Amino acid sequence: MKHTPAAAKLASIMWLIISIICVLVWSYYSSEWWSPAILVLAIFFFVEAIQHSLFATIIHIKEYTSQ
Repeated sequence: MKHTPAAAKLASIMWLIISIICVLVWSYYSSEWWSPAILVLAIFFFVEAIQHSLFATIIHIKEYTSQ
């Protein structure tokens, strides 16, 4: 399976949107006992977004330099 920068960038945007939604849910329910779990998920999804963005950049650089 060939990974493309566009697919990795799309995944990055998806994880970023999910992390923003998780932060909004956490901020609304911050007084509940289970709210730290939502915050942990938001941080995880944000890290995934950064990882996929870096992955897309690395793929793009490799394709550019191999030409």
